[in-house]
Amino acid sequence: MVLGCLYSQRVREERSDMGAFELYQDSDAQFRFRILDDDGRLVAESVPHASKSDAVDAINTTRNCAASSLVKDRTAGGQVAR
Repeated sequence: MVLGCLYSQRVREERSDMGAFELYQDSDAQFRFRILDDDGRLVAESVPHASKSDAVDAINTTRNCAASSLVKDRTAGGQVAR
């Protein structure tokens, strides 16, 4: 199982046609991450985290819950566009 995970990670790192989480340190020395789409365009950016490990934990939480999360429309119309 571990070997499969390592292999999968290496394949993902080598592919340039996949979205990505990009971890970086901002000008205030806080750790943040960006979510980029398949074309490298910005989809979302995190809040600042005091440590790199906190930012990595937030990436893992985002990865684990994003695909199964509900969309809650808080706009005036209240209906999610499809």
